[in-house]
Amino acid sequence: MMHQQRAALLARAQDRIAAGARRYAGQEGMQAPGGCAVPAFNAFGAGMPGQPSPYACPPGHMPYICAPCRVYGLPIDSGVVIGIGVTLQLPAASPQKPFLGQLLIIPSTFAPFFVLNSFFVGTNNQMVANGAQPCEPYSEVSVNNILNLDPAGPGVDIILTVTNIGGAVPLERRFRATLFGTAIPS
Repeated sequence: MMHQQRAALLARAQDRIAAGARRYAGQEGMQAPGGCAVPAFNAFGAGMPGQPSPYACPPGHMPYICAPCRVYGLPIDSGVVIGIGVTLQLPAASPQKPFLGQLLIIPSTFAPFFVLNSFFVGTNNQMVANGAQPCEPYSEVSVNNILNLDPAGPGVDIILTVTNIGGAVPLERRFRATLFGTAIPS
């Protein structure tokens, strides 16, 4: 049963990535070292099987798995438990190479107990308006959590601020998430 659930979750994630590829396939790309084209805004927009691609990639290369334009996970962790009602600016996540964040995953096991207050890449707020957003739309079971963040180079911090809004016991929780995106060798 557990294996079937994992397979179903993986299939859903692949469908979401393919949907993002279709949505962003028209965006301009840039040429990366090694000859693979990397989209300027979204890693999932080039080279998906069966999808038209405006990018010039060598025959046989698939940009979404090719080394110069791989999708990486950037860990985000509070490092400590956060008490109920406490707002915490999380320790900065600092990519070590140019990085375009595109998919924020907050585990559904604790997403209902947190709200996202701010999301900065460098000094640029990535939220369209001030105010707390629930974290559930960013869980692994969400169907529309693809982001189009500002690029972050080495030395540019990615900073989230979250609040523990409580709920079920235990009331104190550690916040952890992963930001997936494209990293390009400099």
